[in-house]
Amino acid sequence: LKLELLLTAGQGCHDVRAKIAAKLFDVVGLREVPIGLGVHRAEATTKFMFQEQWVKDMDLENWSQRSGGCVVEDGVGRMIGLIMSSDQPMTIIAIGPMDNIATALKREPKIAEKARFVSMLGSINKGYFGLPKAMPEFNVAMNPSAVREVLSAPWKENLIAPLDACATLAFVGEVWNQARTSNDPLAKSLVHAHEAWYKDIPEQVRKFRRYRSPSEGSTYLFDCAAVHLAYSTDFFDMKRLHLRVTDEGMTEEVTDAGEGGIVADVALACTDQPKFIEFLLRRITKDARS
Repeated sequence: LKLELLLTAGQGCHDVRAKIAAKLFDVVGLREVPIGLGVHRAEATTKFMFQEQWVKDMDLENWSQRSGGCVVEDGVGRMIGLIMSSDQPMTIIAIGPMDNIATALKREPKIAEKARFVSMLGSINKGYFGLPKAMPEFNVAMNPSAVREVLSAPWKENLIAPLDACATLAFVGEVWNQARTSNDPLAKSLVHAHEAWYKDIPEQVRKFRRYRSPSEGSTYLFDCAAVHLAYSTDFFDMKRLHLRVTDEGMTEEVTDAGEGGIVADVALACTDQPKFIEFLLRRITKDARS
């Protein structure tokens, strides 16, 4: 896969999200990839991002002039244009709330016929922390109606990485030690970003969400599962399911597609988590990218 656009997603703070992307783009030399700003919901509640201090000195206009990078105000419009003008099917990797994709489908429904859709969302049989029960997952709970619209669209492929497959993915122990002590610029930047993020999180939030301190391990690597599914199903147990999304943010398996209108290929488990984690470690170090 070749990255053609990074589109910010979430409940507000799109300028901060774009600054985080720009800072990491600098590290890996991705100056030709535009950064699009996502849609802002009127009821968005996010006023502050825990990584703001990490990018407090980043100015997007100066970054664009210095690096030749590009920040696009109408990120959804740029995504639509890329998909509709491509001779080959494109792949959308969605790892946040689905407002951008739902908006894109309203503006141009035909994008679904020309694209694969891969997402990190939902909880089928397992929930956060690997608990043996389904629960509302953040990306769904933020806007269940948008998720229904997006997953019901006629994509060329529809792949989902729910919590069942990724809720316990993390760098811990020797793997985390290797990441923290690596001299690779990307690995060092990711570790520093994690440290800044953790420092800004209130203590009660850390405890409730069971976040590890930077001395113990990384945060949960939910989204890495979806990115991996975009080009390979290795390491994951896939099953085609009929689904429905409830107003409460649940993603439920049903016996008939008519009950929910959603058919997707779903990763129900990571078949070898230690090997997948080792694979991810290699991906962020120089040896794997050289």
